[in-house]
Amino acid sequence: MLVFAVLPLWLFRFLGLLTGLILLVFAFDRRRVAWRNLSLCFPGQPVSHRAWWLTVNFVCFGCTLFDRFWLWHAPLSTLDSRIRFEGDLSSLQGEEPRVVFVPHFMGLDAGGLWLTSRVKRPWLVMYSRQRVRWVDRWMLNGRRRFGAVLVARSEGVRPLFKCLRNGGLLHFSPDMDLGRQQSLFVPFFDVSTATVPALPRLSSMAQAPVMALLTRVTWAGYTVRLLPVWDNYPTGNEEQDVREMNARLEGYIREMPAQYYWPHRRFKTRPEGQPPIY
Repeated sequence: MLVFAVLPLWLFRFLGLLTGLILLVFAFDRRRVAWRNLSLCFPGQPVSHRAWWLTVNFVCFGCTLFDRFWLWHAPLSTLDSRIRFEGDLSSLQGEEPRVVFVPHFMGLDAGGLWLTSRVKRPWLVMYSRQRVRWVDRWMLNGRRRFGAVLVARSEGVRPLFKCLRNGGLLHFSPDMDLGRQQSLFVPFFDVSTATVPALPRLSSMAQAPVMALLTRVTWAGYTVRLLPVWDNYPTGNEEQDVREMNARLEGYIREMPAQYYWPHRRFKTRPEGQPPIY
């Protein structure tokens, strides 16, 4: 790992490009899901645009696979030279809890890791366990490199709430299909989508303002952008707050549609009586 970590960035980008194109050809099921998602969310876009976004999507995925070598093992100076930050870090200082909403863009790991290296406060990150044991261990060690505490999704929201009530910072990515239980069906790109209301619930219960962290993959590395606190959020109306979360997420995706994690079956859970999408 340490040997790979010191390789130049152009080599990582070349390997990522090659791997992404190979996956685009051979990962048929993921390609089909990503294409279906793009078609549902951007029906008015020309097929050529969606095809280009699909290609870039897989290339970005390939790049982020290899980037984890230097993100998790290279010196901090290497991260500083390849990650450009935009935003106000002072908004995360002090003792007030914060929920940092981190949508599933391809560069998610880079943004979260850089932020935990800069803001020396208790960080808690929720993650999904990997099936392969050594991959799971590698991911855990990498993501908590700068002191973040990782909690498996299966442990529920109690550790998250405890972290916020103790004045900590929560790195939170609830924009996935987690099944019918406790989900609300609200629009996401005009598609009725099962969406968990955990973001407004945690924010309200812990009196923790919400901010968003967006990370873009670039040929020079990454651009990490921390947005200001969401005004008047949550409102107390849970369905309205979940709609607001999805609406803001749509806006973020429209800024870089090729970099969202489209291979995820975001519309797998359907309202009663509706046919499956995939």
